[in-house]
Amino acid sequence: MNENEVVCSKCKNPIGYIYSVGSEDLLRIGGVLIREVHGICVHCGTEFHYSLAERKLQRLLELVTRQKLC
Repeated sequence: MNENEVVCSKCKNPIGYIYSVGSEDLLRIGGVLIREVHGICVHCGTEFHYSLAERKLQRLLELVTRQKLC
């Protein structure tokens, strides 16, 4: 799996790729860059959600956690 690849949390089916555009990470699915998407995996039916705001919060939490461990 490519480090920028986004896969289904259950069956690991490829969904798209993360692209950095300036300071934002956008999800590319086909020919579209997306800030937010909600759907289901076509292979196993697991719900899929991606939000740029949630991704930024996740990265901030990871940064804070790493700083506390050092």
